[in-house]
Amino acid sequence: MGGSWREYIRGMRNRVVSLALLAAVLLSGGTGWCQVGASTAEKVTRPDRGLGRALREVLREGPGQARTGAQEKGEEAGRVLMILLDPTPALQGTALLAKMESALQGLGDRLKDTRIGLRRVGDKRGKLLAPSLDRKALLRALGEAVVRTSPGFHDCYKELRSLAIYLGKLPGRREILLVNLDNPDVEGGLEKTVRLLRKNGIRLSVITREAYISDPYWEARSYEKPPRGTRFFPADGPFIDLPWGWIFQMSSPGEVSPSGFAVYGMNRLAAATGGKVYLFSPQATSSHSCGYSSSCPFCSGDHLQASEEFWDGRVNQLAPLVVSRKEAFRLIVSDPAYRAVDRAWREAARAGLIRSLPSIQLGKTSASPQRRKARGWASLMSSLNLKGNAKKADRLRADCTRILANMEGMLERSKKGRSAPRSLAAAALTRFELQLAIVNLVTYAAWCREVAPRLLAEMEQPPPPPEVSWSPAGKRPVGIGYSNLSLCHGVEPFERVQLPGGALLRKELARLQNMRQKIEERYGHTGYAFGLHRAGIAVFYFTFPGLAKTPRRPRNKSKKKDTQTAATERGRPSRAGGRSGGRSGGARTGGGR
Repeated sequence: MGGSWREYIRGMRNRVVSLALLAAVLLSGGTGWCQVGASTAEKVTRPDRGLGRALREVLREGPGQARTGAQEKGEEAGRVLMILLDPTPALQGTALLAKMESALQGLGDRLKDTRIGLRRVGDKRGKLLAPSLDRKALLRALGEAVVRTSPGFHDCYKELRSLAIYLGKLPGRREILLVNLDNPDVEGGLEKTVRLLRKNGIRLSVITREAYISDPYWEARSYEKPPRGTRFFPADGPFIDLPWGWIFQMSSPGEVSPSGFAVYGMNRLAAATGGKVYLFSPQATSSHSCGYSSSCPFCSGDHLQASEEFWDGRVNQLAPLVVSRKEAFRLIVSDPAYRAVDRAWREAARAGLIRSLPSIQLGKTSASPQRRKARGWASLMSSLNLKGNAKKADRLRADCTRILANMEGMLERSKKGRSAPRSLAAAALTRFELQLAIVNLVTYAAWCREVAPRLLAEMEQPPPPPEVSWSPAGKRPVGIGYSNLSLCHGVEPFERVQLPGGALLRKELARLQNMRQKIEERYGHTGYAFGLHRAGIAVFYFTFPGLAKTPRRPRNKSKKKDTQTAATERGRPSRAGGRSGGRSGGARTGGGR
C-alpha cells in the first residue's frame, strides 16, 4: 500500500510540474516557432546508418501519415514504389546495387505486394522501368544506371513532377525514393512540386547528403548560373539566417559547419508528403582539421575536438524549419533574436565590415526575398598608406563596437521565450564574429603602425650575411594580405603569442574568450561550435607582384573530394569541408556501410 501511495504522489508531482511548464510557455506570449509547434527537420531526418539500412527502411516502411483519399482508394491494389536516381559520380563506390539486392532478399515476402520501378534523372522523356514485381529486371536496370554517371548540375524537381503525374494514373499506395547525393542544392519549383505530389497522394523519401548550416556558398558565387528554371540553394533552412563574409576571415561559419540535416528543399519535400530524409555520405569520417584555408600555430591537426561530436538533443533543438518559405517568413518577423541579427547584419554591411546582406527583407507581418547586394568590405589593404589604413581601421573598430553594443541591447530588451533556439544560436555567433572583427581591427591598426614600418625600413637596409632579407630581391610590395590562425584551441593561447596591439588587444581578447566559452557551453556538440572553431585571428603581410595568390577555398560534398571532370561547360565545383564526425549514438553522416 505504501509503495502504491508513493507512486501516486510521484505521478501527481510530475503532472503538476508539466502543467506549470505548459502554463509558463502559454503565459510568456511566445511566438517563436519552438512554441507554436511549427514543423522542423528533426521530425523527418534519419542520421546516417549506412546506405543498406536506409534502403531497408524505405522498402519496409511503406506509406506514412500523408496518405490522401487517392491513396486510400488504392489500398487493395498494393504498393507502388518508384526509385528516382540522380546518376552523379558520387554513386560510384557506394555499392548501391549490392545493397539494394541484399535489402530485397532480406525483406522477401514483406514486399510481395510492392511493385518497384526505376527512373534515371536526365534520361529521355518516357524512358523508365515501369513498376513491377520483377526484381531481376529492377537490379539489371539499376546496375546500368549506376554505371552511366553524369557529372554536373541536374534538376531533380522537374523529374519528380513528371513522375508524380505518371504515378497518379496507377492504382495502389504510391511512393517515390529519390537518391540525390550531389544535386540537392539545385532547386526548381519547390512548392509546385509539393502540390503535385500531394495531389497525387505520393509519399516522397530522400537519400541525400548532409547540408551546411545556412550555407551561403552559392550566394558568394552569384556568377555561377544554375540550370534553366532552377536556383542554387544549399542551406539547410528556408533562408540564410547566419551572416557571412566577415572582414579578415578566410571562410564563413555557414560554409564549413555541418548542420546535421539535409538541404531545405529535400527536407520540405519529405515533410510535406509524410516521407523521411536519410542522410548518407559515401566516405567515412576523415581526420580532424583545425581550420579551412587557415593554419593552426598550436598543433598539426592530430587532436580530437571533443565538442565536435554531435549530440542529438542539442542538434535537434537547432533544427531548421520545413514549412513553406511563405510560412517561415511569417514566423521569423516576430522573432526578436533574428531581428537583432538582421539589424546588426545590415549595419555591418553599411560600415564595410561584411560583404553580404540578409537574404530576406523583414516587414511588419511577413518578409520578402532581399535582392540588393552589399557593397563589400571597407578598403583597408589596397593601399600602402599605412597611417591612413590605421586610421580607417580605428574608425571601423568604433563602428563595430557600436553595432555590437546595439545588438546586445536589443537582445537584452527582447522578451524571453519569444525567440527560436536557432535564432538565439545565430545571434550568439554573430556577436562573436563582431567581437572577432574588433580584435582583428586592433591587430591590423597596430601592424600598420608598429610592424609594417619596421619591415619597410629593413628593405632599405638589408641585414648583413648570413642573414637573409624577408622580402624578395628587387621587388617592392604592392599591397597587404592576410591569413587566419584558427581558434580551434580557443582564445587563451593567443594571449601568449606575440601579436601587435598591446593592452587594448589583451582586453578585446579577454572579451572574445568570454563569448567563446559561453557559446561552447550552450552550443558545443553542434555545427555552431564547429563554425566557431574555424574562425581565425588575422595575421598580416605585404604582397608582391607575381607572388600573391588567392588561396583556393576547398569544398566538397559530404567530405568526398570531387575529382570528376565536367561533362558540360559548367561542372560542379569541388568542395572539401567539414562534416559532423560523430555524435552520441552515431554519426549524422559517415559510415558508408
